[in-house]
Amino acid sequence: MFIYINKFFNLLIRILLNVGQLAKLTTLTVKLSIQREFNMSKFSFCIFAILLNVIIYFNGYSYSDKLTGSNRFSGQIITNFSNAYQSFEAKDYLSAKEKFINAIKLDTNNFDFESYAFLAECYRQLGNQDSGKIIYEQGIKNLGIIKIKDSTFRSMVKFDLDTLKAWYNNYPEFPNSLKSENGFLPWDSMPKVLHMVSPVYPEEAKVDRIEGFVMVKVLINTQGLPINEFVIKTSNAILNDAAIQAAKAFTFIPYKRKGAGEKFWMVVPFKFHLDR
Repeated sequence: MFIYINKFFNLLIRILLNVGQLAKLTTLTVKLSIQREFNMSKFSFCIFAILLNVIIYFNGYSYSDKLTGSNRFSGQIITNFSNAYQSFEAKDYLSAKEKFINAIKLDTNNFDFESYAFLAECYRQLGNQDSGKIIYEQGIKNLGIIKIKDSTFRSMVKFDLDTLKAWYNNYPEFPNSLKSENGFLPWDSMPKVLHMVSPVYPEEAKVDRIEGFVMVKVLINTQGLPINEFVIKTSNAILNDAAIQAAKAFTFIPYKRKGAGEKFWMVVPFKFHLDR
């Protein structure tokens, strides 16, 4: 029962954007529990579901959102980081320092972990090199406590942490990869499909009039080419190989993180439909 309640309120709370509406939702939940059959167990499940989703909703960001930018605050996180970066590029280090401090406060899961390097450089430029070192140490500590179950996102966090540690070891030298002349940009570029291929309909599926869908997860390299593919969901296994072969023939505009090309996982859906 809790699973369905949780899914239901997770959807609604993403739609409702103010406390008044959330209060109405809470009241409605209690009423529904009472109308069905009041007992403390049902009431507790409903309240727990609401509180859980409120925490998730107002927390604003999870590392899984790194791929989609779908969290509520991602736009503001990007804006804050970009504004701070502009001040940094203009060599207004005092203003950039304050802006990067605010950006880090909002970016609670260190989406823009580069902020620590920029902030450390601001302190160095302002004559406080020791404070810059402390900023790096705090960044390493903050990234180190992030716990991620998904292996893909966990590897991303580890990459960020290892990168920050390498920068810290070379401090006070400013990282070359963060210099605008080396292609650094204050935003990410999501991958896009450049060339799409329709799957070849399996003959056995045609004969048996089998229709359905297959979702293929694809790892895209820095040249925009698929290098690993596997099925994550299917309506019928007989369609899987055709979907995999089609996914291998796709080409993409690759993902770029802050201007640098990186490998990227992407889900490609395929629909199999026969003419009537």
